[in-house]
Amino acid sequence: MIVNENAREIPAVNNDLFLMSGWQENCKGYSVNIHINKPHPIFEGHFPGNPIIPGVCLLVLFRKILNCSEAFKSCRLNCDTMKFVNVLNPILYDSFEVEIVSNSETNKVKIEAKSDSTLFAVLLGSINKHSYEMSINL
Repeated sequence: MIVNENAREIPAVNNDLFLMSGWQENCKGYSVNIHINKPHPIFEGHFPGNPIIPGVCLLVLFRKILNCSEAFKSCRLNCDTMKFVNVLNPILYDSFEVEIVSNSETNKVKIEAKSDSTLFAVLLGSINKHSYEMSINL
């Protein structure tokens, strides 16, 4: 993942799938603009001629965005529910937004990947501020 100067530093890797820009903080959380690297080699196998962003890539993206925030940097993300509502096809979408809304009293977090009125994925979970890792409750 590549991050521009508006966000926290993440080491750049060749052939990154996403470019993160437009980091904004508000009273409820954060929003980040994500640009898709359309020639990324992942689309050769997922799927040739009909590329889609793999769901696990969105999950990793959510964790990396949280890691960019000082508020969530050393926290554990407990994923209670992750729903993939619509297919994120890089032919149809150059970019999308990730919005993070958190409640500091309950430690609940909601993370959405969307473009205008189209919701691609939503994660509902909680934050444990004493542990840095991710868990998925099955």
